[in-house]
Amino acid sequence: MVVTAERTPLYDEHVRSGAQMTNFGGWVMPLQYSSIREEHRAVREAVGLFDLSHMGEVRVKDESLAQRVVSRDLTRLRPGRIQYAMLCNEAGGIIDDVLVYAVADGGYLMVLNPATRTATSTGSAAITSQGGQDGGVFNVGRDWALIGVQGPRAVGLVQRLTGSDVGGVK
Repeated sequence: MVVTAERTPLYDEHVRSGAQMTNFGGWVMPLQYSSIREEHRAVREAVGLFDLSHMGEVRVKDESLAQRVVSRDLTRLRPGRIQYAMLCNEAGGIIDDVLVYAVADGGYLMVLNPATRTATSTGSAAITSQGGQDGGVFNVGRDWALIGVQGPRAVGLVQRLTGSDVGGVK
């Protein structure tokens, strides 16, 4: 049986840039561009970018539903801010750890791990089954690329690319 790995929106750019590609959990992902040593030093001493587009992004517009499915109090989370939380089933058992972003136009964006990202997986299904059947839950992961930025020069790089002040980020 042939299993086709999925590609992130950045796949073509990785290939064009000479990345060594590999299968990672059903996704074709860049393994490295140069040597592991060079890339390690770049992240430790400057900045590195990581394609995280294989993660799942689920938009939950119903604020009470978002509050019901995670372990944290989201009421004080303001747009542009983020909280780490546990995504829970109806019995309170942990399904996954998630990042929850408050969205400016209301509701939340939840970033799920790849194993729970799809609409038929436990993560998205748990959100929908706990009250999101009315269309307030949207899997938006196919619409976006997600890039992680790490290293001592990460804030400076992001600041040059955004109109928001990120100088207070630790």
